[in-house]
Amino acid sequence: MRSLFRTWRQGRTQTIAFEDYQWSDGLLSTKVGIKRVETQYLVRFERLSFQETDNGFRYYRTSDWFINVPFCQTDTQLWLTNAAMLLLVGTLLGNLMIAILKAAFQHFR
Repeated sequence: MRSLFRTWRQGRTQTIAFEDYQWSDGLLSTKVGIKRVETQYLVRFERLSFQETDNGFRYYRTSDWFINVPFCQTDTQLWLTNAAMLLLVGTLLGNLMIAILKAAFQHFR
């Protein structure tokens, strides 16, 4: 799932909050968990993969961030709405930049 903004982190830890995630098996003896965190303005899908080592766990965590839209019932609707908003805002900003550049070059003629 592609998002508007993605953050990631990796490292080592002694404990992992197993009860917060929905788990499945990954590649090369890793476990992969997904957690959905919803705030007032944003929705975050956190993907955590880890592998047991001799002195704890080695983990890799990515978080995909979306704008929380109240009328979206499913995660697919949330993704489509965010993609449409990104396309709309990108188009508006592109048109604004073109207008500014045209005005700037008109001044130099």
